[in-house]
Amino acid sequence: MLLPRILLLLLVIVDSAMCAKEHYFVFENLSPPLLKLARLYGNEAHKDYVQDTENRTELQRQTLYTDYFERCNDLGWDYAKNVTMMVAKKSNSTRYRTLMKMGVRAFLSRFLTLPVEQINSGIDQLCTKSEMQLQCQFGFGESRSQILLRIEHLKEFDGSMRLLLDKECNAKRKELHYECIGGEVEEWAKDCMNVSFRVEPYAYQNGTNKMGTD
Repeated sequence: MLLPRILLLLLVIVDSAMCAKEHYFVFENLSPPLLKLARLYGNEAHKDYVQDTENRTELQRQTLYTDYFERCNDLGWDYAKNVTMMVAKKSNSTRYRTLMKMGVRAFLSRFLTLPVEQINSGIDQLCTKSEMQLQCQFGFGESRSQILLRIEHLKEFDGSMRLLLDKECNAKRKELHYECIGGEVEEWAKDCMNVSFRVEPYAYQNGTNKMGTD
């Protein structure tokens, strides 16, 4: 009799663990209070939608659905603003200027030259924003399959979000080694920075293009 009870207990534990994992879409480190808050926000938005469209036509309800559903996009922007402010305080270091010379955008150049602790904190906050919005959608009444499909569509059309959701919001982040990109840029890019050449404008003579280089 003891063995069946042990097996039953193990099944319950495994099932609970799987259910707990399914609570999250992209960022499992979202705190339970924020998860509940996001779902509640979505649930309240759906209640408002039902109440405000009670006497509307089907077409009107379909049209208004998006307006109420997109309230979920209001969540988490404080975290995004924190990251923006953190980056804005970053001084114009030599490493930042080197990344800029190599074509990296200003915001990303500043972000990659932050201390690694701040980089991780910034990514965590961006992941928190994304997870809260997704949990809000779930609270609104969207199914998990609908939300997962929306995530795939988002990643397909937005490379930055694909990187964030596929690599940065989970354990794969450590494989990216951002501290090497910004922190060691002067070392790994020095050979590129030493290359200098100048291309003269095209000269048109007798209908023939001539390009000279020094």
